[in-house]
Amino acid sequence: MAGGQATPNWANELAVDVVDTVELAPGQTMYEIVNVDGTARIDYTADGSAPLVGGTPTGRVLPPCICVDTIFVNPNGSTVIKLISAGTPHYTIQTTAGPESQQVAPT
Repeated sequence: MAGGQATPNWANELAVDVVDTVELAPGQTMYEIVNVDGTARIDYTADGSAPLVGGTPTGRVLPPCICVDTIFVNPNGSTVIKLISAGTPHYTIQTTAGPESQQVAPT
């Protein structure tokens, strides 16, 4: 298993059928999960549960293009994102900018 902390962003490459765990730092309300190269579908969960390749009800960032999925999180606590794929796609998890993304001071 690979993983790290998005402070505020994280980039990595998934290994086949290996879960990456990324903890999002408190203070942001919205993140984007980006399938950077679109080589394989990425399945993920945002509640700390284990994702399944091709499973439901996981979130997913689909190939064969560069795709983005936007998630909303609790800004007052940490959120754990777990990602998995049947391939080896590169991905990023990044905060969003703009009026929809309100910065909140951690409590």
